[in-house]
Amino acid sequence: MSVETGIEAVSCVIAAWLLWLFIPRDRMREVHVSFLVAQAPAWFLGVLVVELGLLEYPVRFFSDAVRTSFTFEFFILPAMSVLYNLHFPARSVWWKKLAFALFFPTWITLLEIPIEKYTQLLSYIHWHWSATWGSLLFVFHLCYLYYCWFFSKKAA
Repeated sequence: MSVETGIEAVSCVIAAWLLWLFIPRDRMREVHVSFLVAQAPAWFLGVLVVELGLLEYPVRFFSDAVRTSFTFEFFILPAMSVLYNLHFPARSVWWKKLAFALFFPTWITLLEIPIEKYTQLLSYIHWHWSATWGSLLFVFHLCYLYYCWFFSKKAA
């Protein structure tokens, strides 16, 4: 097994563990909706940036089927979106909401930078980490707004 395959596998295990650890079992309906809804914009943007030649995934699961990262677009990002939606501090003061909203894209982007630099999992062509950060912020908040609408919750 290559280092890249190991990183992908461990990332999936960590994402599943975080879901198991931080998601109450009585909110599984919210989990399923959040997870599935996050896959749509993640997949669309993931395919778009690859097809436009902005970045590439040289080593990936299902490399014969798709040129984007199946692991990130279909599992890791949706799993993080579930955590974002279910733990968003909707009843907190504005600065806590802002800090929470900025935290998620920031830590994922901080993990992506060394992955791009030291592995073959991701290669920036005409891309920058700030574009990752912005697209993650957009996807998380878009999914949160849908989550609030679907479950008739007040969006913060």
